Amino acid sequence: KLASCFSLMLMAGTLSAVTLYFFATPIAEFYERETLIPMLQLLALNVGLSPFGTIVDSVLRRKMEFFPLTLCSLASSILSSAVMIYLAFSGYGAMSLVYGALAQTISYIVLIQAFRPSIVPRSPSLKHFGDVFHYSKYSGTSNIFGQLGNYSSELIVGKLYTMEILGFLSKANSVVTMFNKLFFDAMAQVISPLIASTKRSNNREVIRSIKTITNVQLNFAWPFFMLLGLLSDPVIYILLGEQWLEVTDLLIILCISRLGYSIFQHINPILMGLGLAKSVMRIEVASNISRITILLLTAHYGIEAMLISVAVVNTVLRTSMYLPLINSELQIPIKTYLSWLFKPLLCTFISISPVALTRTFAPEWQNNITLYIAVILLTMATWFVLLSKQPAAIVLKSIMGNFTNKN
Repeated sequence: KLASCFSLMLMAGTLSAVTLYFFATPIAEFYERETLIPMLQLLALNVGLSPFGTIVDSVLRRKMEFFPLTLCSLASSILSSAVMIYLAFSGYGAMSLVYGALAQTISYIVLIQAFRPSIVPRSPSLKHFGDVFHYSKYSGTSNIFGQLGNYSSELIVGKLYTMEILGFLSKANSVVTMFNKLFFDAMAQVISPLIASTKRSNNREVIRSIKTITNVQLNFAWPFFMLLGLLSDPVIYILLGEQWLEVTDLLIILCISRLGYSIFQHINPILMGLGLAKSVMRIEVASNISRITILLLTAHYGIEAMLISVAVVNTVLRTSMYLPLINSELQIPIKTYLSWLFKPLLCTFISISPVALTRTFAPEWQNNITLYIAVILLTMATWFVLLSKQPAAIVLKSIMGNFTNKN
């Protein structure tokens, strides 16, 4: 079956790479940017190479052996960053990003082979191709629509607005997705194999695991986005510089949108761990088609109107789809799931209240830097205390346990 997975990935990767290579020119013409052609054609190679490390990666993840994954990911990221910085200083411009992406993919594929489990096949096979395709058609469709939805706003704005406005949106998106980069992406890699392993060993513990995952997700997501929204201008100033302060309004809208999105963000990897890929596909297709439709319908009313409309419609739609699914597929009553949200919500409001009050009565942060540092430290201390009283404390205990063991 793993060999059949490898075959399917090779076919999909090759088809995607060839398609991207030959569509590079039409895409560049659509955006009226001829410089996109060599960039997209090189990135096609990146797409074609990706299957060669994916099976090893997936098997290690299923076995919950995260150390080699972390080691290879960190090493390839450092190499990629070094390549991009060197080429950028050498005058390669945007192409430095492309070469950096290639360096990361190639180095990761090479490094991960050192941890290759014996079960991973070295050659493709078609023996179980039908079974593999039957399952992956759901997860694959989910991923395709998920990626289209994630980048739809930038794709549409890039065509209908100026490159300056696209730059503002891109920067706002890059800041708000820090939560995924710093926390959720790592958490999501653990959720699916953890839920699958729990179901195999003790099916009764699945609900308890879902409750803990929900508590962890919301105790980290809600304070992050609330603080990011409240401190949008100092965050933009520190991370990007004074020239990007116009991004703050877009960032606030995106933070508010993410507060609703994060309520169910962790449900997808839970469903995947339980083998419910078809349910994930239905939600991703419906929510992202609606997202793209709303973006197109509101595109001429301004970028703020686009983002606000998507935030409202998508939050309502996802809530109406996820709650019945949680009840039917996960066997968790809606009232029970909603009750799980109370402690993270209370923790968030109490912990961020010092910052909220400071922003209300002393909005000029440049003139009150000492005060802002003090209230941020108070917020962090309050959050740690409140977190320690909830199931999410497992994260703190794990960190402290690793630290103690090292010492």
